[in-house]
Amino acid sequence: MGQVKVPVQTRSEVVEVNFIVVDAYSPYIAIMARPWLHAMGIVPSTLHLKVKYPSRDRVEELIRSQSTVRQCMVAAIRHQAEDGSSASNKHGKYKEKYFQVGAQLPPQEKEELMKFLKGNLDVFSWNTYEALRIDPSFICHHLNVNPAVVPRKQSPQRSSKEYSKAVKEEVIKLKQVGAIKELGKSIEVYVDDMVVKSKVVSKHVGNLGNVFETLRKYKLCLNTSKCSFGVGSGKFLGFMVTHLGIKVNPDQVKAINSLQPPRNLKEV
Repeated sequence: MGQVKVPVQTRSEVVEVNFIVVDAYSPYIAIMARPWLHAMGIVPSTLHLKVKYPSRDRVEELIRSQSTVRQCMVAAIRHQAEDGSSASNKHGKYKEKYFQVGAQLPPQEKEELMKFLKGNLDVFSWNTYEALRIDPSFICHHLNVNPAVVPRKQSPQRSSKEYSKAVKEEVIKLKQVGAIKELGKSIEVYVDDMVVKSKVVSKHVGNLGNVFETLRKYKLCLNTSKCSFGVGSGKFLGFMVTHLGIKVNPDQVKAINSLQPPRNLKEV
């Protein structure tokens, strides 16, 4: 749209800067580029979000707010997602949403599973912009420790039979009153890998419902490109998990199976 020359004051220093005016969305009022940096003799640090520059007989320092930077970044990402969505709708190009469902699933169970998945679309994300809604209080943890105390390694301890029995009885009471739900029998989790398992096909949707309820409660989203539903076997942590049990992944032992027998002492 053109250029404009504006005096920019940084504390006691004033420098005239040429700005290029554009008609575009930005969470920032203005972007200070190299001409201003060079004119002020500024040394920036993007890691620490601060700049230092000489001013008369001392060095001045400007520090940027971490929270403000995050807010601007999130605003830019959300606008980009909305702008991309409106552009797709304008040209009639809708991104197809799909699920990976096992081909060997019986028709009745497959129909029930598809109905369940369509009714829980809010648990899934088809791009990274849809997943920016997790509550920080859920993922941030603090250890209640005294920094003045020297850490000590304790020796391993095993619970007595009486203590273990009391814990099991208390867990049963909590389950009966609905204070806790047992997911351990239907789910296996390691870091960000998760498997929801069911011994009977007819109970699988119910087990998924319990897991989805927990995901929805803490605003966790599933990446659809990495999800498979209603499958009888699959890879998990490098192993093949099937209804018959856990087996070794053939891809990992392929190199060992294809090894040629040693022909001399050097190859042993």
